[in-house]
Amino acid sequence: MDWYTLLFTACVLLLVVVPDVGRSNSSGAETFELSKGVNALLLRFASGELLLFSCYAFMYGGVAAGITLAMAMGAAVFVLWRSITARRHLLVSEGEYWLDCCFTVRALTFFRFFACLLSIGRLLAVLALCAYLLRHLFHVPQLFLFLWFSYVYVFTVLAGWTGMRKVGTVLLYMVYLVAGIIPFAYYLTGGVMRYYETVARTAPSLLDIDTASLFVLFSSVLATAAGQWMADPYVWEIAPRMKRERVAMAVFIAACCLIPLPLAMVALCIPYAAAASPEAIWKGWLLHSSAWMSWPLAMALLAAMSCSLSLSLRSVVQLFEAKWSGQSSWIYVLSFLAVFLLLWIVPLLPMWGVIFSTALLASTCFGMAAWRAEEKRMGVMIIIGWSCLLVFTWRWGVRHHELEAIAWNGIGSFVFARTYQFIQKIKK
Repeated sequence: MDWYTLLFTACVLLLVVVPDVGRSNSSGAETFELSKGVNALLLRFASGELLLFSCYAFMYGGVAAGITLAMAMGAAVFVLWRSITARRHLLVSEGEYWLDCCFTVRALTFFRFFACLLSIGRLLAVLALCAYLLRHLFHVPQLFLFLWFSYVYVFTVLAGWTGMRKVGTVLLYMVYLVAGIIPFAYYLTGGVMRYYETVARTAPSLLDIDTASLFVLFSSVLATAAGQWMADPYVWEIAPRMKRERVAMAVFIAACCLIPLPLAMVALCIPYAAAASPEAIWKGWLLHSSAWMSWPLAMALLAAMSCSLSLSLRSVVQLFEAKWSGQSSWIYVLSFLAVFLLLWIVPLLPMWGVIFSTALLASTCFGMAAWRAEEKRMGVMIIIGWSCLLVFTWRWGVRHHELEAIAWNGIGSFVFARTYQFIQKIKK
């Protein structure tokens, strides 16, 4: 596969689809209709991390992992929908930044710190996954990763909202076409019983239903996904733009489109049930499958990771925009240099530590979803308690299992926030 020819074709497509490269423009006062609102939400929901994590979840929870992932993602979308409807009137009426409408002024500093760390950590995690995907599976040099990053940077930052909407939607359609067509074709041609017998013969443990493992998987995915979306500036940029009477329907349709993705990815893992790791499953897909399956899967993975990289990059760039609003040229330079530095730091960092830390921060933000703008200030005790919870779960994850630590941190922080909220109501 000639990757540089593929990248050149993508750049030509970029110039054709996005005519105003070099002039960043946000969504402004544009109102999103139903289809555009669904596409904007799915750009954030259907991420490349979800596709790769589905393989890991299959190794952890077996065949039932697909259903568990689908339920967890649906619950995370529900949490986000409740948060959007609770804060939407503040976003529309006050016209402030997304962070300023989530919490009280004194609680804002604490949440802003976590949100900034999460934005940077998510970008690091996506860069680490992209580097692993390209270097270990596709065997391309570091230069290609830099060129790919530059391509994503153009349609994310320089082309602004136009590039995000047009190019991102094309990439999104590629992911759904592959996820929708290949599993059906795979099982229609081979038969379901054939692969069931393969799993029963080579890895019978994947057919067992472990309630405890599935509960941990559900809780960790719910906390991580909901927390990531709650602290994502892109989500809060598009939330007030959707028509008020179409918000619930747009979120519902987006959830219905999202839920089949983990089901499809886990179904694709079943023929490789004997694999000892997710890496072996990915290599089985791309190296030992027929061309009609491996090429679309490779394109879908690249498209999904491009969407993830673009949204994570957008979140980090918006941190600069909030600090230096009105100075576009400096924002371009500083954000590119900062992310370029992260690009060369990523290979030096352990991928496990980056991904685990980011997921832990996201599950902490999930606990903060219990807060509303009318709440009283956060006391010193809740800050100390949350910090202790983070340290405890980090130590637990290092010694035991990452998913258990993420699930414990997400549930614990949510209960912690609800308890403090209940105490505040009693004091009234």
